[in-house]
Amino acid sequence: MARKPKLRNRPPAQKESRRRLDHNPSSTNDQTIVWMLGSLDKGGNWSFSGISNREWWDSIQPKLRDFESMTWAAIMGAAGGKSKGTNSHPVKYKNLSAKAQKRLKKIGQSDVSELFSLRLSGTVRIYGIRVGRALKLLWYDRDHGDQNKAVCPSSKR
Repeated sequence: MARKPKLRNRPPAQKESRRRLDHNPSSTNDQTIVWMLGSLDKGGNWSFSGISNREWWDSIQPKLRDFESMTWAAIMGAAGGKSKGTNSHPVKYKNLSAKAQKRLKKIGQSDVSELFSLRLSGTVRIYGIRVGRALKLLWYDRDHGDQNKAVCPSSKR
């Protein structure tokens, strides 16, 4: 008959993380960005599931890797090319397209006050929810600026 080991000290009932994600984005602007993938939208117009392997490995993953070496302040301060403003920035919920607002409701994320738009190239954006230094990725938008297809229609085009 096998012996059952005895515990000398019982571990605490609930373990606490040594470092939690700060919910105040401004206090993490000097930290590098990290990704959270658990909220990726698997349906709808801006789903990551419609991306080919080639597009992921050739276009998206290298850009995300480059962002990982940047602080939030550097990401938000990147110049906007020909136009004024920044390439990557928060977008208020009210400024999202009606389709995007409806999709957020459908996936249970309509309680957010804003999304973060991360510019990958001219008309390509990734949208997510900023939680401290992390960006919870939601959508991949190839049509930024297209009033009928974009997550956030742009008046600059």
